[in-house]
Amino acid sequence: MPYPLSSDVSSGQPTAHQHYNNLRADALRLGQSEVDSATLGALLARFEHGLSLEYLDTNRLRVPASPAAPAVLVINGCMLTAAANVDLSAGSAPSGAAALYYVFAVRSPGSTTFTLDINTSEAESANTRRIGRFFWDGSALVRASITTETAVFSAGLLGYSTPQTCSGRLSLVSASPQPANTTGGTLYFTPFQGNRAALYAPGYGWRAYPFSEISLSLAGRAADKNFDVFLAPAGGALGLELLQWSNDATRAVDLAWLDGVLVKNTDPSRRYLGTLRTSAAGECADEPGRRYLYNHHNRLPCRLFRGDSTTHTYASTTRRYWNNDSSLWIGLILGQEQTLWMTLDAQTRLTTGSAYSDVQLVLGEPASGSGLVAVVNLAATNLRAGNSVLAELPAGFSKISLTEMAGSSTTMSNAFAAASLLAWM
Repeated sequence: MPYPLSSDVSSGQPTAHQHYNNLRADALRLGQSEVDSATLGALLARFEHGLSLEYLDTNRLRVPASPAAPAVLVINGCMLTAAANVDLSAGSAPSGAAALYYVFAVRSPGSTTFTLDINTSEAESANTRRIGRFFWDGSALVRASITTETAVFSAGLLGYSTPQTCSGRLSLVSASPQPANTTGGTLYFTPFQGNRAALYAPGYGWRAYPFSEISLSLAGRAADKNFDVFLAPAGGALGLELLQWSNDATRAVDLAWLDGVLVKNTDPSRRYLGTLRTSAAGECADEPGRRYLYNHHNRLPCRLFRGDSTTHTYASTTRRYWNNDSSLWIGLILGQEQTLWMTLDAQTRLTTGSAYSDVQLVLGEPASGSGLVAVVNLAATNLRAGNSVLAELPAGFSKISLTEMAGSSTTMSNAFAAASLLAWM
């Protein structure tokens, strides 16, 4: 059918019923018959344009709008427009227990704009239209969870899911994601190969945040303690949280896998970033002898080293620190079990007796720890030798001691020993 069906009417000309019907068909169905076309009202019943939701405050959000960029939608057949920001009122703000809330645009008779309301029910009532949703965690609106119904529909249509990316590394040096040979009293989570990190919002799913460097002071943290580090929502942005372990080897709260991502077992909105150990009160070390900062994401190779070249003799079957120097050990913190490459290099000889000299890396204290890698000499001549192994270390704090002992009735002369480890931190 041609459009429009109706034509101009001359002054004084009577309006026939067909002309009226043509006018009606033009207005309702673009001139089409009712058996061939739905009405424009039905087509536009769910129309919206320029409508988005943004975080406003701890418990409030807004529909941004301006004369140049109005928010337009239809409610109950009424075409409404907002040319200024539409904010959720303080009286309508969420409260109480954690819950998923739905956001509604509300039409009032006699008005061509709309207001906002929220409800834990997704059902639309008279003069309301559901336009979005967010998660309330019991104390604050989770910024990452704010989304429109259009975005939810589009994501489902495209089969899209938010990448669970985490483009950052823990560091003790501001703006430096690379491992550093330093100690520090401030922990940083700094961008690395990107600047986005995804958090899980209960009731919504994963949401990616852009971020710049985040920091947390270690002041008040006792010495020689393990802490898990979590990325967490913080007042609409991102923050760092620490959780102390029960002891050197046992977490106070376990980690859990969620969609292939490690999170805090009791609160999946907290994403696991790594583990640190304090080297002194309010301080952490990341240096060759003490690697106390473990990254779960974007790990890089880190060398650990301890050695000594003081010539000395030893004639006991009791294992002790090399040259009786209790500083000759390596400290390492791991958030998860890891296989490390270990190399031990030593130069020794027998000066009396015919048993052996034994230089060894021991996990734990010299007298009670378990051996990891050893260099043994059976000769009276100087022998410099090395030995390398792959050794599996558990999650938690590991102390790796550089030790020595002599065989029965044997004196050994030791000139040099060095331990080198490669860990991914």
